[in-house]
Amino acid sequence: MRTRQFPLVIAATFMVTAVACTAQRTSLSGKILAPKGDSVFVHWHHLVGERTVSDLLASGRMDREGRFLLEFDLDSARTLAFSDDNEATEVYMLPGEALALSLHTAYFDETLRFSGDGAGRNNALAALSISDEMNWLGVREEEGADTVVLYRRIDAFTKKMAAALEDLAREYPEMAGP
Repeated sequence: MRTRQFPLVIAATFMVTAVACTAQRTSLSGKILAPKGDSVFVHWHHLVGERTVSDLLASGRMDREGRFLLEFDLDSARTLAFSDDNEATEVYMLPGEALALSLHTAYFDETLRFSGDGAGRNNALAALSISDEMNWLGVREEEGADTVVLYRRIDAFTKKMAAALEDLAREYPEMAGP
């Protein structure tokens, strides 16, 4: 199973202060074109002490057209991992939301689109994730480059991403950390 990490985006979204409330029914639905399997999953990855724990919130099967509906209880805003058992992406959801996604497995991240509750913030996070991935691919391709040059590139990109995340927090206050 190939999963990807988006270090900057994930770290920033984990900084969100979770406000406890009564659990509400939340849903993630969607359509996957050219699915590689027949099941989808939503996990919540979180730290317990120094260990990362993965709680399965929902799983289900896709129909013949690749459509699915996952429902689960959510008691606070969370960054969740959605997986088609081949690739994974992060979604940021609030209790009671009904978020939908669509994607094509040949170009998973590039075709990932959200609609419904929270679509704006999730589309913005998906775009930042692609930018983050492209930056790290560029850094890896420059293996022979001078270390100082690479550090400067990484530092400049990190500052740009931090500014983009601050803009997201202004646009979507529910994502703002303390």
